This record gives sequence, structure tokens and C-alpha cells, in this order.
Amino acid sequence: MEIFNYIAQAAGIALVLWIGYGAYLIISDSDKRWKERYGNRWILSKSERARLDKAYAKKQENKKAS
Repeated sequence: MEIFNYIAQAAGIALVLWIGYGAYLIISDSDKRWKERYGNRWILSKSERARLDKAYAKKQENKKAS
């Protein structure tokens, strides 16, 4: 019976690590997209955000056109 307990614990740890790694990948990807779009800024006004979004959209259009 003790071996089943160890197997269950190992499966639980593996599940938590798998979910944690997935969460890390999601957060890492969103951080990369944020830095690509807004740089290192964390606090943006609405006008700043609109200006940077417009510049990012132009950059993406140029990238697709090439």
C-alpha cells in the first residue's frame, strides 16, 4: 500500500510541475509581446498606448509586406 502512496505523490508532483511550466510559458510569452509592443514601460496613458499601438500596427504591416 505504501508504494501506491509514493506513486500518487509522484503523479501529483508531476501534474503540479506540468501546470506550473505551462503557466510560465504563457506569462513569458505575454511579457515578450508586451516588451515588443510597449518597451519597458509599465504605466502608460491612453494617448501613449494609442500612439504605441499605432506604431506597432504599422511595423507589423511593413513586416507582412516584406
